[in-house]
Amino acid sequence: MLTRLIRSCAPAARCCDASTRSILRWLASRIRIGSVASWCTVITGRTTSCSTPAARAVTAVLDWEWAHQGEPVEDLAWCEWIVRMHHPQHALAVDGLFGAYGSAPAWVERQQVMLTQCRAMLDFCEQWQPGGDGARQWQHRLAVTESWTE
Repeated sequence: MLTRLIRSCAPAARCCDASTRSILRWLASRIRIGSVASWCTVITGRTTSCSTPAARAVTAVLDWEWAHQGEPVEDLAWCEWIVRMHHPQHALAVDGLFGAYGSAPAWVERQQVMLTQCRAMLDFCEQWQPGGDGARQWQHRLAVTESWTE
């Protein structure tokens, strides 16, 4: 799927700048169908849409800053975290996300991913302004996340 996504986006991604198109072409030329092991998943961390005006459709969702190889639970758990933290009235809708994915990863695994990400954000804030507003906010979010049950 990643191969199709990259190949379809690379030539037509008019919304992306020239360097992004160049990277997409480079990726498309090096990824062969069947060459990526089933465990290889690109995790986005955050999303930015890339659409083609001619097709009037989203052709890819890319985020190079946070992208890395990892497990799908990372993106699924972080999506769940965003909903639980910022839109708790829609928490039950997360079941639809898992249904579309195929199944829900175990709660203990999802929560661990959420806590790991919260700690990383706390560490980041502490580096910039120890004890500052951002650090206090992430300490609170970490405590809230620790209190959640499935």
